[in-house]
Amino acid sequence: EAMLERFEDWHGIWRREGFAPVRAAWRRRARGVGGPIQVRLPRETLDGVFHDIDARGALILESAGGMRVITAGMNSAMTCGCFCRIALPSGDM
Repeated sequence: EAMLERFEDWHGIWRREGFAPVRAAWRRRARGVGGPIQVRLPRETLDGVFHDIDARGALILESAGGMRVITAGMNSAMTCGCFCRIALPSGDM
């Protein structure tokens, strides 16, 4: 229930103010930015550096082939061995 309330709070901010404040809050709390990450897509697995998220919320992956924008996939942060997804931030607004 608490998670749903937080989602509703952030969704309201997104609707009223656009994605910029949600992205800013997410970036303040993000872990792993600048570190290695693996992205599993339906037909390929990409290794690179978690560069950022863009203005639409897509992951920006820096790899040997250059920067790539990833809009869907399963992300695994290599530094901590944890399994994570890009999600709305939690915590205090």
